Amino acid sequence: ARDQYAPTIENVPILMGRFDNQISMLLTEGSAILAYRTMLLDNMVHVARPADIAGHRMLISAAPYSLGSTLGERLAQEIDPATGQPYGVGAYYIDHNDNRQFGLRALGDNDIDVAAIAEGYGGGGHVKASGFRVEHTHPLARI
Repeated sequence: ARDQYAPTIENVPILMGRFDNQISMLLTEGSAILAYRTMLLDNMVHVARPADIAGHRMLISAAPYSLGSTLGERLAQEIDPATGQPYGVGAYYIDHNDNRQFGLRALGDNDIDVAAIAEGYGGGGHVKASGFRVEHTHPLARI
């Protein structure tokens, strides 16, 4: 059946009233999804460990592909207890059957070029976001 209310400015309150329950439900579900995502990221940050990649000290943690970039940024913001400053670079990895994939993220306010780091391992990317892969037998796959 055709809606009896035309989509005009005069009918906006009536039309919006029809969606109040749906909007409320979506907001509730969205809030729960964001809270769960935050909890997952917090857990990955908690188990992260310091590592040295190409002479750069950073935190590293495993991550699913969907959270890798955000995790890398969060790790870069963490405070290095050795310096009292943010690490500036964060790394995450994803294990595949035949290799380990690394993602690197650098804070925008430092001069670290993570593309140059990745290129040293056969990868590439952008100055602040890049990645590379190594075989499971490579020393970096053991950190």
